[in-house]
Amino acid sequence: MTLTGQFYDLDDGESITSAVRRSEGNEIAFDLTHSDGYSYTVALKRLQGTLFKGTAMSQPGGEVAELSCRVYEDSSEGITLIVGSGWRYPGSTQNYRWQVELQSE
Repeated sequence: MTLTGQFYDLDDGESITSAVRRSEGNEIAFDLTHSDGYSYTVALKRLQGTLFKGTAMSQPGGEVAELSCRVYEDSSEGITLIVGSGWRYPGSTQNYRWQVELQSE
């Protein structure tokens, strides 16, 4: 299933042109180009219930951030909401909150 949506960071929407849900919804992956000049490849896996963990790899540079989030789905409306509680780079104490809204085409 192909999905599109928005990545929200400080109220600025960033386009997500391709996203994929695999393994019966237990894995979600997408690419986005952020206004900070970097592109990110995000890969998430379900840990338990709505809790997902994963990584975001930046290009250029190849830095990998560790992610944690909750994923909420409304299948009747075709909407997936990802509420990110963690976006952390190794060795950094800074944490970024983030949000993604995906919609079925």
